[in-house]
Amino acid sequence: MQTSASPYVEAFKMKQREGTVERVQDANTVIGKGMFKKETDLTLFTGMKVWTNRGEVGKIEGGFGKSGKYKVYFKDGVAPQGEGGEAIRLYLRFKKYVFDKEGKKMIQT
Repeated sequence: MQTSASPYVEAFKMKQREGTVERVQDANTVIGKGMFKKETDLTLFTGMKVWTNRGEVGKIEGGFGKSGKYKVYFKDGVAPQGEGGEAIRLYLRFKKYVFDKEGKKMIQT
């Protein structure tokens, strides 16, 4: 019996990276750290959505400096850090395909 389905299955793993906000650059942009190593190619992650521990959603704009820092743009703005001094956490969630020959296929849903 022949079906019109694809002859293979794309297997993936759910991945999550975590970082923190180093500083708020302006009302809509923050500089993050701790999510990537300095040798990581940030172009693979540019445009991906990032969530804060407070539920705000932003997008990675690109790298900042040469130490693995990155810029995140929040369309609706980001609230400044609270009085407690607790760092704002950033979360990047994506699917990484297991049998990708280049090892770079990642998507968000």
